[in-house]
Amino acid sequence: APQLLSPSAPQLSPTEFRLFRLSTTQQVVLLILSRSSSLFKSNCSHTGSSFPVPQGLRQCNLMRGMASESGFRLEGGCLCGAVRYAVTKQVEKTHHCHCSMCRKIHGTIMVTFGHIQKDGFALSSGSDKLKIYESSPGFQRKFCGNCGCHIVASWDQTPDLVYYTVGSLDNGAHPGHASDKVFHVMMGSKVHWFDVKDDVQKLE
Repeated sequence: APQLLSPSAPQLSPTEFRLFRLSTTQQVVLLILSRSSSLFKSNCSHTGSSFPVPQGLRQCNLMRGMASESGFRLEGGCLCGAVRYAVTKQVEKTHHCHCSMCRKIHGTIMVTFGHIQKDGFALSSGSDKLKIYESSPGFQRKFCGNCGCHIVASWDQTPDLVYYTVGSLDNGAHPGHASDKVFHVMMGSKVHWFDVKDDVQKLE
């Protein structure tokens, strides 16, 4: 099996590791299990704080905003903090979109959306701050009217789904897609000077 963490990471001697599969659709994630129950607390609501993990792992994104064994929950929001949301389902798939429309509206060379069932996404605050822009017929993009951060989009043709910007998740949390459910899409529209050299599936 591949070595997930360097054996030289500091202060790891008191801690045991094991691999735990949260569900059949999610990739294996790393959970810290302590020999002392006091090291690992169940306070996982994730409001920006990290788990009480050893110093060498405090910056590991896998340790932040992940699901507990009994359920999946991640939180995110805009830059200024006016809009906050929670997701309670793993994404069905994740797309890195290179289309010219997404590039223009986000001001970047691609944007990443998580496709999720509508009932798995909920605003927790700031619904009155959201602005809506219909970039094409039936496709509505919602963004914070204060800082401009794009939060979520919906499409009339897929009423049971929403598409949220996984880059707005707190602490860079993994949205929960399986390894074969992440794609680069609209590759024919990408900027010519950027070469996509990863192993992710690529669709025109």
